[in-house]
Amino acid sequence: MVSCLIQLNALGIDIILGFDWPASPSAEAMIRALEILYSLGVLDDDPKLTSPTGFQVAEIPLDPMVSKMIIAYSQLGCSEEIITIAALLSVQSIWISGKGIQKESDEAKLRFAAAEVRFHQSGKSSQWCHKNYVNYLAMRKVLEVREQLRRIAKRIGLVLKSCEIVFFCRVNPKWVIYTSLVSTDRQYMRNVITVDTSWLLEAAPHFYQLQQSNHLLR
Repeated sequence: MVSCLIQLNALGIDIILGFDWPASPSAEAMIRALEILYSLGVLDDDPKLTSPTGFQVAEIPLDPMVSKMIIAYSQLGCSEEIITIAALLSVQSIWISGKGIQKESDEAKLRFAAAEVRFHQSGKSSQWCHKNYVNYLAMRKVLEVREQLRRIAKRIGLVLKSCEIVFFCRVNPKWVIYTSLVSTDRQYMRNVITVDTSWLLEAAPHFYQLQQSNHLLR
């Protein structure tokens, strides 16, 4: 729904009243989608695409949250790294796992921090992938998506630049962001990153506010 609303708006179609939906979405789904886009700064109060952010997000063929992530981090001088992360999110996993090889797979992950870099340095070798429990086809797709995103980033005016400082440290987090929640016998968060509440206030002051108890409200 969120991506659909962006594309309709980019085409100049009134997303509230002017579109004849084949199957009308529920009011709750529409409100939630608009809320997400407003929080990202993609839509204004009308609601129309903001400039330039909304139009840039509409040009990137990813989940709007990931697209906004690329735009935001390009302003921090980390576009190369964040585009790589976005490309990695386009596949379910780059790792090979299963019964009997989990220990070896986990040990392989500890040997390097950036699998896509080592894969590229290996000459995109399938043998290297097999040795390090990396899914060869998934990694090929990651590199293809990464190059596509780099071309799009240049086209919409983003500066491709690599980080000069490290933003992360090993501290137990109070807040995290994740892309999906998987429930089996336990609950698992996929693709997790630590965040500080001040980052949310800085990124979307129009949407979040801090209570006196230091609890985040929206």
